[in-house]
Amino acid sequence: MPRALVIPLEVKDAIYARLSEALNAAADAYDSASDDEDTLTGDVCGGLRTPPRRIFVAQSVAEIPGEWTWSITYRRLRGRGPGAPERLIGADGVFELTLDYGGHSETKSLLFQAKIEEKAEGSLLEQALRLSTWREAAFVLVYARNGVFAVVLDDVVASHGRLAGVRRVPLGDFLGREYLACLIGDVDLHWDRKRQILIWRAMNGEVVAVPFSAKHLVKIAIRAPERGHRISGVDRIVAPAELPQFRMLARPEEILGIDSAATSDEAKQAHKKLALAYHPDKLQGVSDELRMFAKHRMQEANAARQKWKRS
Repeated sequence: MPRALVIPLEVKDAIYARLSEALNAAADAYDSASDDEDTLTGDVCGGLRTPPRRIFVAQSVAEIPGEWTWSITYRRLRGRGPGAPERLIGADGVFELTLDYGGHSETKSLLFQAKIEEKAEGSLLEQALRLSTWREAAFVLVYARNGVFAVVLDDVVASHGRLAGVRRVPLGDFLGREYLACLIGDVDLHWDRKRQILIWRAMNGEVVAVPFSAKHLVKIAIRAPERGHRISGVDRIVAPAELPQFRMLARPEEILGIDSAATSDEAKQAHKKLALAYHPDKLQGVSDELRMFAKHRMQEANAARQKWKRS
């Protein structure tokens, strides 16, 4: 599953409602612009534009309570320049979901190829196969007389590029439920408009890029409220009571205090030493608050010990 961006439920619901509203209205644009996919994409995606809206988020599932801001922008691009044409990539547009919090920003991208159902070309299978390089972060956007839909690549390939009878999801549901929930898309996938390159992390761990000149760009931008005074290079300021949740990053061998080549017996002895110090039963005289720190340390030590058991 793609790494998730932490977006409050209240913000997701507001964006989903806006997407559904705009895309329901987009059905009226089909007859007036159905001669050309790019024109239709411009009409539909242009209708998603939403100026900044504010929504108050209570202390619920949100990472940061307070007033959040979100907006949707759309740009129709020339699709020219040094970037590779869509036939080599399989995509003609990009959705970007950006979350800005505490001076830190993350972006999750989603590639798409737009098709008019009645005029789907024989090249759709080829385009879907090319897009499968980014299979978990790509889909086919389908314009039909009864609405605008998303079709997953697997189904397009299985049908050999034919859209008739293929399972489809209303685009508002696809974006508002699956994309915002980070069930699709990838935070390591990014289109650099200035340099006209598509960037992602490959299976071998390398960050690679390919020339790409997109025609359409839709951005959903979300901004969290500032939490206190913003400090450069710091994602957030935490309260002392929150410290148990923000243990300093450490590798298992660092937690146990052993060498990375240590044997299982050495890890066992190190774990035993930690248990003698941190097991809550050894700290009967301290407060519940301090026992919580000890409990976390023992959980970390147990997890580190399990790693060496499997080594």
